[in-house]
Amino acid sequence: VIAIIYESRPNVTVDATGLCLKAGNAVILRGGSEAIRSNLALARCIAEAGERAGMPKGTIQMIPWTGHEAVSLMLKMNQYIDLVIPRGGERLIRAVVEQATMPVIKHYKGVCHIFVDESCDFDRACDIIRVFPGVDPERVGVLGICGGGYTIKAAQTDKRFKAVATLSMFNTGVVHRNGFLDSATATIQQRLREACEARELELSGKEVRYTANMCEMPESEADKLPYDLYRDGYYYYGKTHAHPCSSFAYTVSSNVDLMSFDAVQGAELIDAPLLMIAGKSADTLYMTEHVFAAATGTSDKELYLVPGATHIQTYWVPEYVEQITDKLVEFFGAKL
Repeated sequence: VIAIIYESRPNVTVDATGLCLKAGNAVILRGGSEAIRSNLALARCIAEAGERAGMPKGTIQMIPWTGHEAVSLMLKMNQYIDLVIPRGGERLIRAVVEQATMPVIKHYKGVCHIFVDESCDFDRACDIIRVFPGVDPERVGVLGICGGGYTIKAAQTDKRFKAVATLSMFNTGVVHRNGFLDSATATIQQRLREACEARELELSGKEVRYTANMCEMPESEADKLPYDLYRDGYYYYGKTHAHPCSSFAYTVSSNVDLMSFDAVQGAELIDAPLLMIAGKSADTLYMTEHVFAAATGTSDKELYLVPGATHIQTYWVPEYVEQITDKLVEFFGAKL
């Protein structure tokens, strides 16, 4: 459950609700007094439409009171609210940060973000955010979490990214080709042939072949997996943080494209400030180290290791998340 606290501008009611629902979250909205009637009407329309489409009642809620007491009460309800996002001026944001008993995503100086799916064209994403109202085109940074291999690849040639950061970077092409920790190099040609066969089946309108979904195996088998990444990932993606629209299976035919990808290739083209963060105990650390070593085009680079953290733990363990967030804020604050 995400709480959004904002001032005026009823468009935020629609934007915030849409983003929360798209991410699979319920939302509690609290707008300012200037547009309370518009906010209530918009929230009611969206909630009613959602319920007719099968969304549980109460997924979208709008606080009808505009007094500061309502905000203070909300910020103490950490048994119901998982995250709060204040949108407004510095005074509002500071008040929320000081009172909140749950995590806060905040800004103070009008930072604009765009979140990019791995299948998206990063250059197109940069096009979009550079022309967004209020964005300084000379202060665009890029951050890749896990999918940082795509971030690294985009930053090699797109010089509009003025600062580049990754967290727990995963070089997906190398892993699909060589196996994790180069454990499947002996079967590369066989798996490529299987990918081409699967592609031919799709081309002829027959079955679409998928890889096995790791998250469907019994826990007893998952606990025996040889790598922290997969053991932790089984529970994170399949149990504790599972998304109903997410799957660990992918099309076999996609290996034709995936196996040719390597974030290390061309890393020397990056000449912007570079920060690469990884768990010191992560068995994926070798991927970050390989790219970091290959990024010879910039002298302004840092490899920041989080003591004790594995790959998946950098996503959610509070002490690690706080440490990582502070480092990213420091980096982008200095470089942008």
